[in-house]
Amino acid sequence: VVLDSNGYLFIVDSYHHRIVAQSSNGFRCIIGCSAVAGSTSSQLNNPSHLSFDSYGNIFVTDRDNSRVQKFILIPNTTY
Repeated sequence: VVLDSNGYLFIVDSYHHRIVAQSSNGFRCIIGCSAVAGSTSSQLNNPSHLSFDSYGNIFVTDRDNSRVQKFILIPNTTY
């Protein structure tokens, strides 16, 4: 569980291979939303950690794919 600079909550859901974010509308999936493990650029396989850079981009440790994925968040959008 990680908070971004705006106080939004992000959850690494390793069991469902996805990242879930809180918004003013509740919780919704933002990465890996098929909830199926995979190795394409839009899929995760047992994600374990999450962090942000100074631009708000998300970096996810994708453990079973042995990689770190970078996801660019679009400013002024609702999670």
